[in-house]
Amino acid sequence: MLEFVVCDDEKEILKKVKGYIAEVMCDYSYKYNVITFDDYDNKFKEYVSLNKKGVVYILDVDMPSESGISIAKYIRNKDRESIIIIITSHHEAADEIYKGRLNILTFVSKYDRCEDSMKLAIKDSIVYLIEDKDLVVFTDMGNKYTIPAKDILYITKDGRKTVIKTDYEDHEVYTSLDKMKEYLPSYFKQSHRACIVNMNRVTKKAISKRIIHFDNGEEIDLVSDKYKKELVS
Repeated sequence: MLEFVVCDDEKEILKKVKGYIAEVMCDYSYKYNVITFDDYDNKFKEYVSLNKKGVVYILDVDMPSESGISIAKYIRNKDRESIIIIITSHHEAADEIYKGRLNILTFVSKYDRCEDSMKLAIKDSIVYLIEDKDLVVFTDMGNKYTIPAKDILYITKDGRKTVIKTDYEDHEVYTSLDKMKEYLPSYFKQSHRACIVNMNRVTKKAISKRIIHFDNGEEIDLVSDKYKKELVS
């Protein structure tokens, strides 16, 4: 799932940006979510501190509590992967941001071709975060699924269903594990006859205890002798 975080103290701007996002995303099959804030307050910083990767931040420069420049630095100290788009009524801050090496995608003026520039920035974000990355694409029971591989922790068998566990939700499908392996990048490994794990998300393998730990704090105990060589190769 692609997540957009929009922060602006003007309600009309928040409404417009949400609308631009919705219009762009109509052309894609990816699931997405939009979260809005009206200040860089504790709630905003708490969200950033969760250290979610692959977020599109759309930040106003001029805010009541602090500037978008300082909050961009705050984000970059915790997250080098997410996209940052600056929305502003002036471009005087550009030099300071560039000198700070904050890796800003672009600046969007609130009053000069805002709609066209914002939609282009959103499309560029999709390219950087999704289209240039591994995607798991398949059809199940007439439904097409497009899931960024980085979002998947593991895939398990639960009766007749296959459960794809992601950071955001569980997808229940009827595609077999053997068939799922055809759609997965090579860094997905089978750990058990009923489980495939994303090795890029694994932080610790306690093979003797048959436990696998993931980078979001979750763990599973689906490790069998038959497949443990897959996990250490």
